[in-house]
Amino acid sequence: MDRFLKTCLVLIVLLLAVIAFRTVVSPHSVQAKTQHKYLAVRSYGSGAASGSGIQADLDKYTADGWELAAPIYVGNGAAVSPELYLIFRK
Repeated sequence: MDRFLKTCLVLIVLLLAVIAFRTVVSPHSVQAKTQHKYLAVRSYGSGAASGSGIQADLDKYTADGWELAAPIYVGNGAAVSPELYLIFRK
């Protein structure tokens, strides 16, 4: 019985090793989707009017079929006013 149990365990280990190394030897191919186009727009405006400028940019590009992907704020200190870039994708 001891020899039979050892033989079964060795067989299980070998079959599991074959399953594990099969993905290493022949990995599945993966292709990324490249269907999106991206557009970066600098949104102008300052003070109370900046909200209306941003909204105008959003309205303009969404009417053309662009979708807002991300807003990005860029600024490097107190002397430089932060800039807003809107990233759109289609």
